[in-house]
Amino acid sequence: MDKIKPGHTRSIRKIVRDETGVDRETVKVVIDSFMRAVMDEVITGKTLHLKGFGTFRIKQKNARRQKILSVQNPLFNPREPFKYEMKPAYCFPVFIPGKEFKEEVRKNIKPKLKP
Repeated sequence: MDKIKPGHTRSIRKIVRDETGVDRETVKVVIDSFMRAVMDEVITGKTLHLKGFGTFRIKQKNARRQKILSVQNPLFNPREPFKYEMKPAYCFPVFIPGKEFKEEVRKNIKPKLKP
């Protein structure tokens, strides 16, 4: 596979099409089916392992108390105690790169040093 210049992106569909020589419609169907399968597995709460690539799973943040900052309110009095509201619990998808994936990134991409 040819290297991508920093700052440039390519569509995964184009990469697969160039590597395999398969027509555009077939690649579109396969990639879309794969992505839908990953999303369906994660949405149902299952952990999906792709050997050598990584793991997709759901993580949950618990409900918590949150201060209501009303500085923009013209009636705001800093001597009054803060008011609180509950921020509801929520779930979000997480990707954890696999060992082989991390090793390839470390081997092929050098960190940029800031002056």
